[in-house]
Amino acid sequence: MSLEDSTLRTELERLPEDPRFLRLEILAGEELLLFPLLDRVTRLSLEREWLVELLAEGKVRLIVDSQERLVRLGERFKMAGAEGRIVDVRTIPPYSLILLEQGVRTRRWELEPGIVRIGRQGRRDNQVTLSHQSVSRAHASLRLSESAALIEVESQALTALNGERLLPGSVHALCHGDRIQLGKCTLVWVQERAPTTTQGFLRLELLGGFRLFNKTTEVHLKTEKAKVILSRLALLREESLPLAQLLEDLWPERPAVRQRKNLSHALKALQSDLQMDDGLFQELVVRTPDSLRLGSHLFSSVDIWKLQDRCEQGAREAELVEWHRSPLLPEMEESWSLTPRRQLFLRWLDRVGRLRLDRSQQQTVLDSITNTLSVVSFEEFVYQPCFELARSWNRNDMISLWSQDYSERLMNETGDRPSDIFLSWIGSRSDDSEI
Repeated sequence: MSLEDSTLRTELERLPEDPRFLRLEILAGEELLLFPLLDRVTRLSLEREWLVELLAEGKVRLIVDSQERLVRLGERFKMAGAEGRIVDVRTIPPYSLILLEQGVRTRRWELEPGIVRIGRQGRRDNQVTLSHQSVSRAHASLRLSESAALIEVESQALTALNGERLLPGSVHALCHGDRIQLGKCTLVWVQERAPTTTQGFLRLELLGGFRLFNKTTEVHLKTEKAKVILSRLALLREESLPLAQLLEDLWPERPAVRQRKNLSHALKALQSDLQMDDGLFQELVVRTPDSLRLGSHLFSSVDIWKLQDRCEQGAREAELVEWHRSPLLPEMEESWSLTPRRQLFLRWLDRVGRLRLDRSQQQTVLDSITNTLSVVSFEEFVYQPCFELARSWNRNDMISLWSQDYSERLMNETGDRPSDIFLSWIGSRSDDSEI
């Protein structure tokens, strides 16, 4: 049957729904397939050829081989050994969990942003309840926001993501189509639309006093404990802070139950001061049973991080200088004439000249150059980049030292004087110039 067949033509002037937002969902075996319906008539090539025609009043005609069926938007159907439905993505929650039993979908939970608890029957606050005995009453929880979907493992029982076992207390990001195994139950994660990326909007200053800004507005935290918690997490950047250590530091000699209650109150106060909803605050402070971690992507600027980056850059540059220092000196003078050795030295000069080095690091480089030039066999061209580097660092004293040493060695061993070109490099073009 072709698209030109009169039975597939529609005489409607317009569609009842905007086809850009309609989607066909098909569960074939254990695979969930999603197809956007962009035209009034859509042809799909699966194991069989599907034709989907959008009609008036929210009705859809499905044709698979010789089978034909009329369904409404949102109505579930079974055709050609597959189960499916056609939905308007604007009207459904952003996330869904589908329970599979022997490859067949038996239940679907549509989820809104927030905290979703998953477990066996018997726990009152479970939003997703599974009946199998292999599932714990408090097995896992989902943290859903407009920008991220996370799963936190809360049970020692089997929890796996796409076949990889997850450790208790760990937190993992979910992507559309992921398979979640809880005990002997298999769930498919459905993301109806791509998460929106939350841009960094917080600015934190710790050097010289605590100051927190939401974009350009300063945020005044009402409790000192909230300041301490945020500061401690910021100092660790993206590393996790052990919960036991934080509780003992903030509330020493308090019972463990009381410590955790105090922490919950402090975090609630921080959330209130920041005026964040639950989903966004869960991105800011990622909490597991054993640790806290800061969501660094929500910060546009943290002064202590800039300082850490500069220190790390300085350490890398110092390491680079140190690493290149020993290979520069040839073991034997004649080996210097080998082209690779010269090229190594010249490349190194060019590289260190691009670094932002402090005075001490510059001196390390200059000392290494001095040692290297002392064994160069009168190859004047090697001196030019050395002079240029010293001049860029305002170290004319090193130029005088190197040129004096070269002139003396040249005169003693060959009886010659430096060439005019060499003299021009150090600022003199006169053959009679004193060096």
